[in-house]
Amino acid sequence: MFIYSVTIHIDKSSEKDWLHYMQEKHIGDVLATNYFLSCILRKDVLDTSTNFTTYNIEYSLKAKQAYIDYQEKEAPRLQADVKKYFDGKFTAERTFYEVLLEKNNY
Repeated sequence: MFIYSVTIHIDKSSEKDWLHYMQEKHIGDVLATNYFLSCILRKDVLDTSTNFTTYNIEYSLKAKQAYIDYQEKEAPRLQADVKKYFDGKFTAERTFYEVLLEKNNY
């Protein structure tokens, strides 16, 4: 299992519109590429910045090749779409992880 993680720092003045866009359009568009199994959207509730809010979006994948294909075939278009609406209002940090262990207590 692999995780594609995107951490976003969004300007508070655009946060409400950005969050709506993510929930109603962008995440659905990313999942519609069929490279990902699921998605989790998180908000950093300990963030004390007065200028921005931090969110994390985590997409799960079965194979590393799915991530490579997504980056080559879909990511530029989808990232450009977000930038079109929110250019200059956010920063993004993207990482890719291999899951080595997952345990549940439920």
